[in-house]
Formats: sequence, C-alpha cells, structure tokens
Amino acid sequence: MSFASDPIGTLRRLAREQGEVAQFEWNGKRCYLLSNPRLIQRAFTHHDLHKRPGQAPSHCLLGNGLMTSEGDLNREQRKLLRPLFAAGERPRWQQIVRQQVEELATEWSDGQQVVSLQEFGRLSMAVACRVLLDRRLAEEGLIHRVLEEVLQNPLAEVRPTLDEIADSLLRSGKGPLVEALLSVPLDDELRRDEIITMLLGAHETTATTMAFCMRMLALYSSDASAHQVVGETLRLYPPGWLVARLVDEDLDLDELRLQAPCAVLMSAMVNHYREDLWENPHLFRPERFPDHPASGTFFPFGGGRRICIGEALAWVEAEETIDYLRNRWIFDPLDRGPVQLLPLASLRPACGLPARLRRLHPRHRADPSAIQSGSAGGEER
Repeated sequence: MSFASDPIGTLRRLAREQGEVAQFEWNGKRCYLLSNPRLIQRAFTHHDLHKRPGQAPSHCLLGNGLMTSEGDLNREQRKLLRPLFAAGERPRWQQIVRQQVEELATEWSDGQQVVSLQEFGRLSMAVACRVLLDRRLAEEGLIHRVLEEVLQNPLAEVRPTLDEIADSLLRSGKGPLVEALLSVPLDDELRRDEIITMLLGAHETTATTMAFCMRMLALYSSDASAHQVVGETLRLYPPGWLVARLVDEDLDLDELRLQAPCAVLMSAMVNHYREDLWENPHLFRPERFPDHPASGTFFPFGGGRRICIGEALAWVEAEETIDYLRNRWIFDPLDRGPVQLLPLASLRPACGLPARLRRLHPRHRADPSAIQSGSAGGEER
C-alpha cells in the first residue's frame, strides 16, 4: 500500500499505527499527519501555515482566485467576496434552489435511468449562476463538461475556454459577483481567476454531496431531518477529504515541534471515521449528527481562516434539495454495492452513481416504510 495508489487507506493506517501525530515522507518531503482535533484546529488558524505552491495543477486552472491565493491577496479577496455569502442571502438562496430543483424534476420520468452526479451537477451549476450572476448562462453545460475534463486530466488545457466566458461576463458588468469584482481596482486576469474559481467551486462539491444524500436515502430508511441527512453524508463523504499546509520555517504548534521544510496534513477521511470520536463510524446514522460537532472532529469544508467561503450556501442548497426530493423521488442505485471513491482535489465517486428514478405517490410521501430498511452505510472505499 502506498500514498500514491491508496492515499485514504495509507493515512488511516498511519494514524492507527502512530497515533494522533504521524510522520512519513512523500516525494522527499517530511509530512506530519494530524488527527488530534485540538492540533487540527490550531493548524487551521495558524498564520504561518500556507497552501501549496503556485505550480500545482489547481493554480493552472484557477490562477490566483480565492481558493489558491495566499497572504494579503487572499485576505482582500475574502473581504470583497464575503458579502455574496452573507447570512442575509439565505432566503434568496432557498427560493432559487427550490425553483431550480422543481424545474429539474419536471424533466424526469418514473423508471428513467440517470447518472446522479450529472443530474445534480446540472442543478448546482444552475444555482451557482443564479446566486452569483443573477441569471442562467447558455454556457452552463460547457462549464460543467470542462470541469469534468479537468477532473479526469488535471493538465488539460481548458483555461482559454473559461477565460472567454469570464471575459463575456465582465463585459456585461451584471451580477453580484461581477459587480463586486468591478467595484475595486483589479486587473482583468485576477477578475477572470475569481469568476472561474467561484463558478467551479460553487457547484462541483455540492453536486457530489446531493448525489450521495439521495443514494443513502434510497439504501437506508431514515426520518431524520434534511440537515441531519446532509450532515451525516458530509461526514461519510467529505468533499474536502484532505487539507495540506506547508511549513517554511521551524515552528511550534502547541507542544508539537514542526521541522521545516515540511507539510502538515489533516484528513476528514481519517477523523470522520475515528471510532473514539464517532460511534460505529462506518454506519449511516443521520439521527446522531449534532448541530455543532466539536472543532477538529468534523471538517468537510476545511476550517479556520481558509474555510470554504461557500459553506453556508452548500448547506442550504443540499438541505433544500433533499427536503424537496426525498418524498417525491427515490434514486434507486443500479449498483447497491461499494462505491469506488476518487480522492482528487475533492472526494467524488468514480462511477457517477447511476440510478433508476422511482416516483413516490402522494400516499407514500413521508412514509419511511416506502424505502428499504437498514442502518449500515459508509461501506464505500
């Protein structure tokens, strides 16, 4: 077993064998794997820890957008974009999500075979465009296909296509995201980086979460709230499965001495499955999901000052979608066995989660007996 061929299995083995601070070497660099919740929270908030260097594939795609930028630039970008994701926007998001999921569902028919990830990708892209741009885009399908191409081949040359779309949006001058970017003195390259980062980041991970939610509801009966279902699904299948930070100079992280140069790793696929933190962690039990899990035990969107800026939107979108669909449609998996997981930039299923749609009649709505009973989940590897 190696980190390259099985990163999740390797990290779990290291945590079992070495405990809450594990050391190993990867590509000639010393790495520390933290699974101590307190140390993880300290690492998330420590100002001397930074992200990957600029030559990483993500920088080729996103440039210096919020997800990849560092230091003062990142802080200024977050300050500029934070109002787009403010709590006061929640009612608007809820209305948009409900309208879009209703529109999507009108295209479905009883017994239709679908690829769940594609269907929810269409939904989340539509929501992202309406939230960030106040309108749908004719290029939504193109953007989604480009993202899929990059996920399969991180070195794919797709920036020209995305830059053309971003330039068109900037010329229009319309939409909350574009207006925010035009309100401050930025060069157009950085504006394009930010548009691409926001459109891609706002939809891909949420689509995966919604697809997994509907799979789990089809496999295992539950009358838990949509919030609990989404939370437990995020625990089992965290989009941000691995967070890496770099150390350029020796520093003390509480009692831990980090010797530079090194990398600090925190993995939700380790901590979300710790038996001392979560009872029977491989089981799908949404009713046990708390409103506010302890820091360092649950971090599907990262944490600290670099936490995903769209986390609140992702929760609203997933909860509203599951709340609407769970009593109207069942996504019966075509393959009910374990799902192969791809630990890429975000965690996603290799198969796209193909399913057969089953319409629930009104008399079956809100009736858990209409769904197969069972309590085991998280069997995927």
